[in-house]
Amino acid sequence: MVVHTQTLRMHLRVLKERFEVVHLDDWLQRLARGQPLPKKACAITFDDGWRDNFEHALPLLREAALPATIFLVSDKVGTAESFWPERLARVLWQAGSGLPPAVWESAEFAWLKQLGVACPSGQRPPLRAEIDTIIHACKRFTDADLQARLRLMEARSGTTRVTVAPDILDWNQVQAMAAGGLIRFGSHTRHHVRLNDAVDASILLDEIGTSRKVIEAHTNRAVEVFCYPNGDYTPGVKRLVQDHYQAACTT
Repeated sequence: MVVHTQTLRMHLRVLKERFEVVHLDDWLQRLARGQPLPKKACAITFDDGWRDNFEHALPLLREAALPATIFLVSDKVGTAESFWPERLARVLWQAGSGLPPAVWESAEFAWLKQLGVACPSGQRPPLRAEIDTIIHACKRFTDADLQARLRLMEARSGTTRVTVAPDILDWNQVQAMAAGGLIRFGSHTRHHVRLNDAVDASILLDEIGTSRKVIEAHTNRAVEVFCYPNGDYTPGVKRLVQDHYQAACTT
């Protein structure tokens, strides 16, 4: 999920040597028009719209002259809020760094023990692999349930839900990348809600359709591609996405 810049530089070099790297929407247009497609095509994509896409990935993409698509969570752009996995990791790290045992035994934290995974309880900061396992186990809950649990945990531990330096791109950075032409943008919903039939139909429509309108308004370019948060979708969700986009990506 995370690589160092030198690793990304190596990845881009190998991709350029072995593939024709294309924009997703260019490939789709060629397909729709019946034009010849590359024998070995590769599309580079980044999910969520992290600020490091601008600070670290963009210079390397320019250096290699390779295009990419960034899937934006439209209502996170320009805010200081993190996604729930990062918020949970922050709470776990702070709790494992010395919060008293009473916090771990509180109702706000006790549910973690029911996940069936190892969870350090105040003796030491959890390892990244441990946090990853806990986050994966938490995906059994709905996004709304997780948000509610996190608010209680943050209040109990005194952890802030925002970062000092924003994790996510702002619209000025998005527009600067769009102006260069090398980077294009797709939709990744408004709030990174995992899309399934348990989500209210009006929320599904808003997350899928409105996100496109917001991104188009800020970039002055049509948004034709979508990416499912966490790779999740159902037949009903897929049909709704097909009503709004030319194509969609999963994981």
